[in-house]
Amino acid sequence: MWSAGATAALHSVALDTSRRVSLLVIPIVMGCSALVPLAFALIATCYCFIAGQAIGGVTLLVTVVVLLGFNVVHEVGHFAVLRILTASTQHVHLVTRLGFAHLVRPALSGWREVIVVIAGPGTVAASVALIAVGLGGRGGTAITSVAVLAIGFGHLMTLLLPHGDGTNLRAALRRTPNRPKREL
Repeated sequence: MWSAGATAALHSVALDTSRRVSLLVIPIVMGCSALVPLAFALIATCYCFIAGQAIGGVTLLVTVVVLLGFNVVHEVGHFAVLRILTASTQHVHLVTRLGFAHLVRPALSGWREVIVVIAGPGTVAASVALIAVGLGGRGGTAITSVAVLAIGFGHLMTLLLPHGDGTNLRAALRRTPNRPKREL
């Protein structure tokens, strides 16, 4: 696992929705796949400390770790809801590269597929909303709250993109029964 992260190679891991340990495998594999960006951020942080710009280095390292963390929350959101909504065991593959990932899995029927697709970005959006409220109430700066909310908004925007979650959502909506037909 760690060697794929060290070489920035694409890495795939088989997961099973019936096993709780799969939820723990997701952050481990994604963390290993992010070794290159984390290493660069750590090197830049060390350089900033030497150059007397400690705040800039720490900010960079924290930013990379936070973005990786929210990417993990995104994929765990998809997987957890898939696990909840499927009665039978689903076998999925987590494909990772440089801290980014996607789940390759069979499509579900009806609205369950729509819910699973929305669950990834939705989990991040709900998480950042809670964090932003917590930061605002505990003396956090407005800029930090806005930055955290921007991450959540960015994840929701993936539903509009022409690839990934956006493509999956449009395909799921086309397959969903009881959808009114459009007339030309």
